Amino acid sequence: MNIRKVSLNDTRAICDIYNYYIENTAISFETLPVPEKEMEQRISDVLDSGFPFYVGELESKIIGYCYAHTWNNRSAYSTTNEVTIYLDKDETGKSYGYALYDHLFKHIDKEKIHVSV
Repeated sequence: MNIRKVSLNDTRAICDIYNYYIENTAISFETLPVPEKEMEQRISDVLDSGFPFYVGELESKIIGYCYAHTWNNRSAYSTTNEVTIYLDKDETGKSYGYALYDHLFKHIDKEKIHVSV
């Protein structure tokens, strides 16, 4: 699997992966599929905040993504961050999630974010 920084050109593939979980599971706590425009804004927000966002590809197809972000916008949580990962439903159980997390944790700015694994 090739892991690289996200591009806004990846929005559709990210929506496809994420919306599967919205429509078929309770994992995301969202109930309606996320439109591409909204997902593009979410990706931009993560990048504009200075957090890392990566996609994993197999044969030029995005099979997963991961990113770090602010956990909650309330001031009491101002130093609390969270990581998120989603994999294509057909690519789970193959250690791709581990590889994405490993890459993300190696590229988090440890001067700004304390990481506990």
